[in-house]
Amino acid sequence: MGMVKVYLDDGTLVGAGQRTRKNPREGYSFSSGDVCKVEPTNALKKKHRGRICRLTGTYREYGPGTIKIGAIFLDTGKFGYVDVGDLIPAPPDEVAAQPHQ
Repeated sequence: MGMVKVYLDDGTLVGAGQRTRKNPREGYSFSSGDVCKVEPTNALKKKHRGRICRLTGTYREYGPGTIKIGAIFLDTGKFGYVDVGDLIPAPPDEVAAQPHQ
């Protein structure tokens, strides 16, 4: 299965998640400052779906094995936490259309 990994500026692996349905064999690596799109594979998961964000390098642990990465959403400029496994690379045309770059 495809893994999504997020690294801090010093190269420390912060979190990893799996993409299970869409493109299950594709894996991605991100670091702080990268621009991503939130696309959960679970159809019932609606929070932040389709939003473009820039990773900040902060994170929170929500229990064993559950880590969320801090991100600034480019549509509002506000901060929030997203699941690592929900991230995919953001298409350049969608990034250019965001008001808060």
